Amino acid sequence: MTKYNTGNPIGSADPRDLYDNATVIDRYANSDAATTSDRLGVSRRTLAGMENEFSDDQTRREDEFDTAQDGRQAQFTQLMISGGYEFVGDYAAGIELTAYKQVVRDGGEFWRPAADTDLPYTTTGAGLPEGGAFVNIGDGLLRQDLVQPVATFNNVQDMKDAAGLDVGRKVRTLGYYAPGDGGGNDYEIVAAGTGTDDGGSFIDLSGSGLQAKGLFGSAVNVKQFGAVGDGVADDVTSFNSAIIEPYLKINNGNYKISSSINFKSAATQLYGDRIPTVGREGRNTNIIADFAGDAAINIVNSNCALSGFSLDRDASAGPNIGINISQNESAVTPSRDAAISGMQFLFFPTVLRLVGRGLTFSGNEVAGANVVVELDWLDGFEDSRENTHGTQGGFRNFIISNNRLHTVQEALVRNTGSNRKWISAIHVSDNIFDIGGRLFKGVLRRGQLVNNTINLARAGEIGIDLWGDSREYIIDNFSFSGAFKPEGEYEMIRSLPNYALVLRGNQENGDIGSISVNWIARQAVRIESDAVLKNITIDKLVVNDPCLSNPDFGVVANVTGATGEIRIKEMVVNTTDVPTSPIPLFIGNTGVTYILDSIPDYDESKFTLGTGGRMYAPFTGTVDTNGNLITGKNFLTTEKLGTGVYKITHNFSVASVNETIVTSSCISSNFRNSTITARDTNSFTIATTDNNGAAADSVVSFSFTTVRN
Repeated sequence: MTKYNTGNPIGSADPRDLYDNATVIDRYANSDAATTSDRLGVSRRTLAGMENEFSDDQTRREDEFDTAQDGRQAQFTQLMISGGYEFVGDYAAGIELTAYKQVVRDGGEFWRPAADTDLPYTTTGAGLPEGGAFVNIGDGLLRQDLVQPVATFNNVQDMKDAAGLDVGRKVRTLGYYAPGDGGGNDYEIVAAGTGTDDGGSFIDLSGSGLQAKGLFGSAVNVKQFGAVGDGVADDVTSFNSAIIEPYLKINNGNYKISSSINFKSAATQLYGDRIPTVGREGRNTNIIADFAGDAAINIVNSNCALSGFSLDRDASAGPNIGINISQNESAVTPSRDAAISGMQFLFFPTVLRLVGRGLTFSGNEVAGANVVVELDWLDGFEDSRENTHGTQGGFRNFIISNNRLHTVQEALVRNTGSNRKWISAIHVSDNIFDIGGRLFKGVLRRGQLVNNTINLARAGEIGIDLWGDSREYIIDNFSFSGAFKPEGEYEMIRSLPNYALVLRGNQENGDIGSISVNWIARQAVRIESDAVLKNITIDKLVVNDPCLSNPDFGVVANVTGATGEIRIKEMVVNTTDVPTSPIPLFIGNTGVTYILDSIPDYDESKFTLGTGGRMYAPFTGTVDTNGNLITGKNFLTTEKLGTGVYKITHNFSVASVNETIVTSSCISSNFRNSTITARDTNSFTIATTDNNGAAADSVVSFSFTTVRN
C-alpha cells in the first residue's frame, strides 16, 4: 500500500497523490517483486515482472521449438527407414558410406551413392555429385511428405553463400560473424525482392538467389543486424535497421555510433545488460556517440522505456543531447511518456530533453553534464487548458528520483522554456549530487522536491532556483553543502556556493519543510527583486558555518522591490567563528514581511535580527524574583524597579527602524497575580501582587510580539 491512500480519482493534483504516485513508480522501476499496487489498490506488473515474464516466455518458445524439431527429426528418420534409406549426415569431406541405401544431405537435396560407385566410399567434400559418384534420390518427393529440418550455418555469410536453399526452408545461424557472438537468429527462405536487405529483417542470398527473412520473437537483438560492439566499428546502421519491433536488446559490447539512433515506432523499449560501475572501464554495455550533432538517440512520437546500458559522449566532440524525446510538429496534444532507468550517462551537455506528458527518470548515474533533465511543452497547447485540466496541461507526473550525479554544472531538472508554466506535477526525490549545481531551475507547479542532497556545491552556485509562476509546491529535507570550509575571507567568498534557495517572481502556496545548509558564502534564502510572495512557509532553516566575514551575508535576504510575506517557524545558525560585529539574520528592504514563530537563541555578539523587511517577532522568557532572566536571554534585558515590579526590554533595534510591541502577556508562579502596567515601543513593565493586592516578588513568565516596520 502507499502512504496516503486518499482514494482520489485519476487526474488528481493533490500533492499526497503525487507522493504516492512517486512511491508506486519507484517500486515499478526498482522493485524485484513481480507486481505492485498503485495508489488505488490495483495490482500492476513491475519492470522486473515484465522482464521475467518475457524471459519465461522466451524459454517456453525455445523449448517448444526444440521439441518440435525433435519430432520432425523423428518423422524424417522414420520416413527414411520406411523408404529403405539411412541418413548419415550433412554433406562434408570424410564421410564414409558402406551401403547404397545410405544418403547425405546437401543444401536441402538428398544424395545416395551411384550404382557404379565402389563401396566403401569416402566423400571428398569437393561438391556433389563428386564426378558422378552420387545421384539425387528425388528430394522433391521427400519434401512433399516431410517437414524439413532447419539448415544450420555458423554465420550469416555462410548462409548467404549456400546453394540449394528453397523457398519455405527454415534456416538458423549460430552467430552473425562467428558462432556465439550474440547475433544468431532463425530465418525463413523467401523469394528474391520480398523485402529490402537491411542486414537483419531481410538478407539477400547470393548463393541461392533468394532472400532470408528474419524470424524474431518479441525482442530484437541489435547484433542480429550486424552490430559488432567492439568500440571501433560503426554500429549506427545496425541500430537504425533493428528498430522493427517494440523491444530492442543490447548485449555486452561497446557500440560506437557516428550519427543519431532514430526511433519512430509507436512504442519503443531499449534494454541492455549493464552492470553499474564507476567510470567507463569495466562496464559491459555501452553506446558511444562519436559525432558532432544534436542527439545521440532521437525518439519521435513514441512512448518509450530505456534501461540497462551506458550512453557516453566522446570526450573530445559529441552530440549536445543524450536522449531527445519529442513529437511530430503536427501533434495536437502532448501525448507521450518516457521511462529511463538503470542507465549511465557521461559527458553530455544535456542528458535528456523531453517534450511529453510524463517521465520516470530513476536509478541512473550521471557524470559531466550541464543539465540532466530538460522539460518542454508543445507550442499552442496552453490557454484553454488551465481551467479545464487541474494540472496545467501536465496530464502525467514527471518523476526524477534515486539518481546519483557527479559534476552537474547547471541543474538536475530545468523547466525554463517559453511554455514552462504549463508543465506541472514535477516530483524530484532522493537524488544525491557531488560536485553539483542546482537541484531544480525554473517553474515548479504542484510539484515536490523531497529528500535531495547536494554535496560539494560549486562556487557561486544556487541549490534550488524557483522562477515566477511557481505555486502549490512542497520542498522538504533538502541538504545543500559547499565543498569545504576554507580558511581566510577571500577563500571563503571565492570558493563557496551563494544561495540554497532563490525565490523569483510570483510565488504562491509554497510549503517548505526542512532545509539544511553547510558552508555558504551569502544567504541561505534569497528573495529576488521581482518576487511577490503569498502563503510561503519554511518550517525549519538550519545554517552551519556560513561565511561570516562576507559583508553580504545574512541568513535570509530580500532585494529591493520584492513584496509579500514569508513565515519561518524555526531558524538555527551554528558557527564556531566570532565575527568582528554582529551579523544580521535578515537583510533587505521593508517590502517583504517576515513572520517568525520563534526567535533563535543566539549570542548577541554574533547575530542581530538585522534590518531586512517588515517583521513579526515573538519573544518569550522568565524573570526571577531579583529581576534576572532565567530563560530567553537573547536580545532581552530586564530590570527590577521595585518589589514585584520588573521591566522587560528588547534591544535588537536599530536606529533606522521603527518597532512596536503589539501583544504581550505574563503569568507568575506561587499563585501571585501579575499584570502589565506599562508598554512602549520596545519595553513593558510587569507588576506582581499577592492575593491581598500587596506588591510581592514572584517568578514571572512572559511573552510578547513586536512588529518592525
